[in-house]
Amino acid sequence: MSSAQVVIEQLADSDISKARTGSHVILEAAGGALLHAIRLDNGLLTLRGGQVRQLQVTQRLPAAATVRYPPPFGACEDSQFAQAASRASGCLGLSSNEVVGCLERAGAAVKELVIGGDALMSEVLCTWCVTGVALCWNVAEAYQSTKHSGASTGSRMLAD
Repeated sequence: MSSAQVVIEQLADSDISKARTGSHVILEAAGGALLHAIRLDNGLLTLRGGQVRQLQVTQRLPAAATVRYPPPFGACEDSQFAQAASRASGCLGLSSNEVVGCLERAGAAVKELVIGGDALMSEVLCTWCVTGVALCWNVAEAYQSTKHSGASTGSRMLAD
């Protein structure tokens, strides 16, 4: 991976509807647990409980953010966001084992995925959907760092 880093953009009022379709979003639960997902037109896609699932957010979250990848990896045009949503939709229903196979073909290190479990697999799956490459960008760590440092240069608030 290059020395470039992801940018975490907090969503105003934790409103995931403000994230573009095809975006990698991070949802934070009240207990601090993080969930990586891809924003779709009709909900979110995530790896949870050993399977890629679609879900809806029905309550306000303590925090939510989008992940922006540096050029040339990040989506910036409508067609790239649409491609990310399409990749994600194609994974719906896959088991963790099938996700590992898919991510391995896209460049991920299988041993790291297995050791990291669903949390890391979900993060890398979202990264692959957006960038087309299954690299580990340490998104969860970037999110935590941004959260603890307040309004750092790696964090921006997204409004309307």
